[in-house]
Amino acid sequence: MDLKYIDLEIKDRLGYIWLNRAPYNDFDDEFLDEIIQAHHYMAAKDDAWGVLLCSRNEKYFSNGMEPDYLLQKDVEGRAAVFAKLFELMKVMY
Repeated sequence: MDLKYIDLEIKDRLGYIWLNRAPYNDFDDEFLDEIIQAHHYMAAKDDAWGVLLCSRNEKYFSNGMEPDYLLQKDVEGRAAVFAKLFELMKVMY
């Protein structure tokens, strides 16, 4: 799996999804897609009984949406972002 902003690890039956998009792990389309892919990957692993979402930045987990990310989109683009966020919540569940 080729991920630009995510590191994956399985240790002691726990899957770790490490957010690694410096400096603040801000969400955009590409990053959200990678987080979704990482959860699908972990769900398919028999040796990962649970998954922890972590940050490589010791002082910061995530700033959430990238500043101005939604503001630059039209109404349909904003709806697509929220659809992707709902997809992420569903796959995390």
